[in-house]
Formats: sequence, structure tokens, C-alpha cells
Amino acid sequence: MKIFIFGAGASLGSQDRTIGSLDPSFHAPLVDQLFNPTYKKYSNNTLNESEFEECKNAVKSCGSLERWLTERWEAIQALRDENSKQAEKAFFGGITFYLWFLLQAVSSNGYSEPNGYSILLQKIRKKDELFALISFNYDTLLDQAVQHRFRRSLLTLEEYLSFGLIKPHGSVNWLLRKRAEDPGLPEGTQIEQVLRLRTATSKLYNGPPHSMVNIEIINPDNPDLLTFEKTLSRFRYQYFYPLLFMPLTGKLYSQVEGFQEKIIQRGHDLLRQASEIYLVGYRAADDLIKEMFKNVNSNTVLHVIGIEAADEVMQNVISWAPHLQKGDTYSSGFMRFAEDY
Repeated sequence: MKIFIFGAGASLGSQDRTIGSLDPSFHAPLVDQLFNPTYKKYSNNTLNESEFEECKNAVKSCGSLERWLTERWEAIQALRDENSKQAEKAFFGGITFYLWFLLQAVSSNGYSEPNGYSILLQKIRKKDELFALISFNYDTLLDQAVQHRFRRSLLTLEEYLSFGLIKPHGSVNWLLRKRAEDPGLPEGTQIEQVLRLRTATSKLYNGPPHSMVNIEIINPDNPDLLTFEKTLSRFRYQYFYPLLFMPLTGKLYSQVEGFQEKIIQRGHDLLRQASEIYLVGYRAADDLIKEMFKNVNSNTVLHVIGIEAADEVMQNVISWAPHLQKGDTYSSGFMRFAEDY
């Protein structure tokens, strides 16, 4: 079985043919570009101006958004005042909703045919290959390509898993209903929707773990996801939580009970069956992929697809996963790889 593992560079690379005609705010961002001023408009009502600037400047000062966010999250436990702890967790709630607004806009407005994902999937389908997909991206550019090229619906978690599409970091169309103990809010006007968003950001990480029992999966290309108001209507105009794990070096899987058992374990199971692994636009630098690769058989061949860093990624992965066999590196980008596959 061939396993294709996609990172942020894959989504950006999938847009190569149309990126010049797209509004720049619909370009799929790399991790350290998430707080580029181009995307600032998506922070409205989730992060104030100073918070957005702080996140943007952190990439320059720390060199890595993930490292800075991880250090800040871990520092919460050292705070003595409970109000300060709750405020910091609400800040991370604001980041999560900002990512939801941003990557949903990319998903809804940045998809067009043909793209790198759809081209690759069409080639795989014609070759009748055994394959699975692991995407570390929040966006649904790949999900939409799966629906279009394989004529599959992705309306439930079971449909994702049965197709072999695993998203270990969550997805913008995966939403969680509020906990039973979370406060309810009345139906209301546009002004009250701001209150709902503020409530959701403050409660997301301030409370007990969420449960996968509360998951709602919306069709990846449903236009209702474009607006907060229409999405709210699916939750009786209360509020919801995006099932997105923040860009930390170690993901907060303990925050969502059942996620590891349903999603991560499925990824482990698929990788055990891999004869070849393709890393596409993915640097493989987080803890999760290192853990998942421990289960890969020693005769599995690794290929890396990127642009400038493909050789570097190959060398890095082989250094901590020496049981893998070194395959090919492709440095001409995802789109060229998909066209030549």
C-alpha cells in the first residue's frame, strides 16, 4: 500500500495553477505564515490587534510559531492566578477560531479544478493502486478532491476512515457541540453572535475534555461553512468548537476524548501496511509523525516531494527513522510531481 502524507506545502502547491488569479488571502499558508498580515481580516472578533501582532512578531523573534506557542501554552501551568490562567486559555481559543475562519476561507474559495490533489488522485484511481491519505492540514482542499475524483461523500467520521483519509490535526469541517455543562445562550441578533463567539473562545480550553461523541461533520464543500451565522444555525444558534489541534510541537489530544483511539490509531494501522510512503510538502518535524513511523516496516521506501527542502527533509527523517529505505526526492513541487506521477 502507498501512503501519501500531506503537509501545509502540499495545499499551497496544489494551488499552483490558479494561485496567480486568487485573492492572496485564499492562498493556503505555511505554518509560519499563519499570521501574515494578508490574513489579518480573519482575526476579527477572535484576536485583537495587539494579540495578532504579537503572534506575527513571534515568528521573527522565536524562529518558529509552533515553538513559541508551545512555550506559551506550557507556561500557563506556572501562573498563580486562576483568572490569568483562564485568560491565557481563552487567548488560545481565539487562535483556534482564527485558524478556523482563515482555513475555511482557503477551503471554500481556494479550491478549483484541476489542482495538485485532484490530478494526483485521478492518476492513482486510473492505476487502481492501494493507497491511503494522511493530511496534517486543517483545510479541506484534499477532502474536496476526494469527493470529486472518487465520487465519495465525507459526511461522517466513518466515511473518512473507511476511505483511508486520516486528519491527525483535525479539519475545519469537523466541529464539536458544546459540552452539556457549558452555558447556553439565547437566540438573537448579529450583535449577540459576537457574544457567542466570545463565549466559545473562552470556553474551548476552559473546561473538561471534549468528547468525540459530540462531533458534527459538515460536507467539506458546503457553502454554509463560509459564514459563522449559517454554521451556528446547525447548532440551534448556540455555539460550537472547531476540532482543530493548535500548531504546537505536541498536540493536545487529551483535550478531545476518543480522538487518539479513532483517528491516530487508524493512522498507525495504515502505516503498518505501507510499502511506500510519500511525504508531500511536509517537513515531518513534530512528535506525532516520529511516533507513527515507529510502526512502519523496515522495507518501506520513503519518498519526499517538495521544492527547496526535499533533500533536507529526507536526510532528517532517515536520521531518526533509519529503518526506512531511502527512495526518491522530488524538488520541482507538488504540482509537477502530480502531473508526472
